Amino acid sequence: MYLRLFNQNMSSEKKLLHSISKADESAFEVLFNTHKNDVYNIAYKFTHCNILAEEIVQESFMIIWQRREKLSDINNFKAYLITITKHIIYKSLREKAKKAIAGSADENTASPSNAETLLLEKEYGDILQKAVNRLPQQQQKVYLLVKENGLKREEVANILNVAPDTVKFHLAQAMKSIRAYCSMYLSAHLFLILQAFISFC
Repeated sequence: MYLRLFNQNMSSEKKLLHSISKADESAFEVLFNTHKNDVYNIAYKFTHCNILAEEIVQESFMIIWQRREKLSDINNFKAYLITITKHIIYKSLREKAKKAIAGSADENTASPSNAETLLLEKEYGDILQKAVNRLPQQQQKVYLLVKENGLKREEVANILNVAPDTVKFHLAQAMKSIRAYCSMYLSAHLFLILQAFISFC
């Protein structure tokens, strides 16, 4: 029963995404109205700022529209949207971290170059990926389904044919291992940002 409903929802979503990929603005409006509150809630959770959260919503869907030609190839739009939203939030939090570290530094101090920014992003991505790759197989499956694909614990339990409590346990263990690994290798400010993301469920 669950799989049938899941497949029906996926079919409807695929049709909507296909229409948007053909520049259908009315279909895009439906998509926006369906998901805007989810994006706002995620953004506000991490920024605690109404204005910034609204800006993140706008930027997230602007990126979706700019990349609309690729939407037909997306199998899980929710996970795709969450990934885009997290990246935008990450940029915002990274800027806050830089300002906090700078403290009372001269306002005229030159900002980091694009090359330095790319290095920070690569450091974050590489270390997080290594941490995930080190997880036991079941923990890795649960982590990726919840964190990368945006599925709820009950959905993961159905997919893996295990109890929801088992999913909760594996996720907790995975996050504990990732935190421990990243705390050893990430610079302090990037680790604080990472903490926010791996704590999100």
